[in-house]
Amino acid sequence: MHRSPLDTDQRARPLRRQDARTLAVQVLLRLEGSRLPVQAALHGVLARVACNPADAALCSELCYGALRMEIRLRWLLERFLKAPGRLPPHMRCILLVALYALLFLEGMPVHALVDWAVESVKRKHGQALARVANACLRAICREGAAPRDYGYYRAPGLDEQAQQALYHALPLWIARLWHAAYGPDKAGLLVSKSSARPAAGFRVNRFRTGWEEVARQLENAGAQRLTPACFAVVPDRRAQVEEHSPLAMLLAEGWLSRQGAASQLALHALEPGTWPDPIWDACAGQGTKCCALLEFGKDVPLAGDVHLPRLRRIHGECRRLRLPTPHVAQASALHPPLAFKPGTIVLDVPCSGLGVLASRPDIRRHRSAEDVQPLIRRQAAMLESAHAALASGGHIVYITCTQNPAENEEQIRAFVRGHSIAVLAQEWNSPVGDMLLEGMYAALLVKR
Repeated sequence: MHRSPLDTDQRARPLRRQDARTLAVQVLLRLEGSRLPVQAALHGVLARVACNPADAALCSELCYGALRMEIRLRWLLERFLKAPGRLPPHMRCILLVALYALLFLEGMPVHALVDWAVESVKRKHGQALARVANACLRAICREGAAPRDYGYYRAPGLDEQAQQALYHALPLWIARLWHAAYGPDKAGLLVSKSSARPAAGFRVNRFRTGWEEVARQLENAGAQRLTPACFAVVPDRRAQVEEHSPLAMLLAEGWLSRQGAASQLALHALEPGTWPDPIWDACAGQGTKCCALLEFGKDVPLAGDVHLPRLRRIHGECRRLRLPTPHVAQASALHPPLAFKPGTIVLDVPCSGLGVLASRPDIRRHRSAEDVQPLIRRQAAMLESAHAALASGGHIVYITCTQNPAENEEQIRAFVRGHSIAVLAQEWNSPVGDMLLEGMYAALLVKR
């Protein structure tokens, strides 16, 4: 009998080999009632099984896709089931995986998907619920292509914003916020982009002699070059790029790193070469931007973050990339752990994450409208603390991964209005219509 991936006696030994659909169900089950990021849940499951790269990639697509489109998929279940909320969580996860594959993945045989789902439910929950799963999925299949069409989600009581949010599986509060902040045209683009499969971003390690040849190899393989060292690969071209370029080897040997293209362009737009050293990366996370700055030749003696497990990855990343290793400190940007006067403080602040909903679909579950104001207050406090820690001529680099003026432009303008010696020197925002780029905002402040 299939056992829950959370069973304690299974943590001590590897699981038997399972197909990608079953693994995806295990990942989604780990996320039930949890705030665990999907990336961590996926890694936890795949690390314990025998899984070839193709199965791992399909499992990832099923997990991220089912979460990205969850609101729409659950709406379908409610249409064809009497009480989907009363189903066992494991069964709901099976149905979400099966529905996502049926509606969004080409080349997966319909009958095989339905049979897999029904048999999976039967093994765990018995014949009665297996019949429920079979009836539900076959009823949706009889709808043909209709559930893929926008008009299918038109219902009494839904205005245009609500229908758009449902079709793109976006929490309605986010759609309302974007329409109020940006107007219908720009909001419509943001809503649509939030449900699209995101492009993969890669950064070539400019610290290594010969990096230009690696960049040429990626470009010749079909990756799109956005800056000398920044590349984006759309999902449909990932297989082609991997066929003509050894991405796994380049990553393992430190020639290449995964980093979103928008994140790289945000740094590039603010011209790091002009920032005064030394740099304190005050919200370093696992060190992606810290390593990017080191590759650029900047002096980053200290990386800090409140989350120690993330910080611990920085030393390993620096070894892989052959970079000088900064000191790390578990500390808040609100309380600078500084034994030196930084020339530049990088604040990649905690934010609502509304710019990265496609690549971090679990945000749709975990974030609410009530979370935004506390984040805005925390961002303002971090700016105050960083400004106080700088000498005259020092820089603050303020970065978010959200599309919300209150956390971006309005936050920075309010800070500048309140500080006569603070100057907004540069500002950058992801172009809304560019499907290669997620939603990032960056500003460079100078203390006179």
